[in-house]
Amino acid sequence: MANERRSRFANPIVVLADSDVASRLGLWIESLLVSLVDEGLNPILLTPRSERDLRLAENIPDQAIAKLRMPAGRWPVLQHFASGPLVDHLAGESVRLVLSTGGRWVQYGVWLAQQLGVPAASLVTGLDEIGPTLKAASHLSAVLAGSNALAERLVARMGGTPPEGKVSAVGLGVHLGAGTAAFASPDRSVGIMAAGPLDIGSQFEQFILAASLLAEAHPDVVFSIVGAGPAEHGLRRMSEGLNLTDRLTFVPSVRRMDDLFDGVDIYVQPYVANRLDLRLLEAMAAGAVVLARNGGAVDFVRDGLNGLELTSVDEHGLAMLLAKLLDDPADGRRIGAQARQFVQENFLSGVSAQRVIERLRPIIVSRQTLKIS
Repeated sequence: MANERRSRFANPIVVLADSDVASRLGLWIESLLVSLVDEGLNPILLTPRSERDLRLAENIPDQAIAKLRMPAGRWPVLQHFASGPLVDHLAGESVRLVLSTGGRWVQYGVWLAQQLGVPAASLVTGLDEIGPTLKAASHLSAVLAGSNALAERLVARMGGTPPEGKVSAVGLGVHLGAGTAAFASPDRSVGIMAAGPLDIGSQFEQFILAASLLAEAHPDVVFSIVGAGPAEHGLRRMSEGLNLTDRLTFVPSVRRMDDLFDGVDIYVQPYVANRLDLRLLEAMAAGAVVLARNGGAVDFVRDGLNGLELTSVDEHGLAMLLAKLLDDPADGRRIGAQARQFVQENFLSGVSAQRVIERLRPIIVSRQTLKIS
């Protein structure tokens, strides 16, 4: 059985992921895993034991990918006790590289790579991942940033002189799909959606207040909030108090947003995005007009060209921006079309996955006799 496993997974790469990464970037990571398989590499997806509902790479044939569970426990337990059987298992697989898909597990990824005697690399997708990545940077063969802004921040924090090629901006990506351009169907209600983690202070209250200000003048507009979190109960009570229950729908977090964008003309991200979330790109790919607060981790929106940047989330200012789009649908169609084209030219899932592989290929080949096409 062991010989069969080693034969099946001749060129394995360990990919670390957790539920947070999966909820934000799951479809992109799935695309990366598929691309690795296409390159003759066999991903071994390693996830924490506690993340029972993690679903990644469900469309990849079982013969091409292995799914293992990381031992439960905090870092000292993982390092000194619980990981022994896992390391022994992976040692028999001739692993080529360990790739962490988020800063949360970069320290563990480096340690695991050291135990296996292989290179380690990490993907950085949020500002809060920079600190842990910098601590492990001397042991990483490559740091892959999900956006240009993150790459620039990493280089600056490294003193502006990291080893050549150490930090690369690979970008993330989405599938383009059929798409539905903003305001393309005048015979249906206009849809305005906000999405994201419903955390305390995430500014969805201002979105609901703006919806209340628009409701009377624009009876043909429907609103929705997609997400879950500790603020959800209070947001629902606010909606009820403003008599918006028949106009504002709360939708649980979903992995695939494609179907939800069919009736969406405007997409609002009311919070500062310090972590990359594919939902913004998915909205742009669908041709929606995006209104977003651009944090340091996001460099997708070009104000007035492919979307609108929110400099504040005051409900009156947000309502005015939304009203302007509703009163001038031709401008909305222009912005939505530009957004879709921008994604097509810069952020397709397969293209960004290939950038990761191109960056990892010389590292793998330089340390192994492996030859990949």
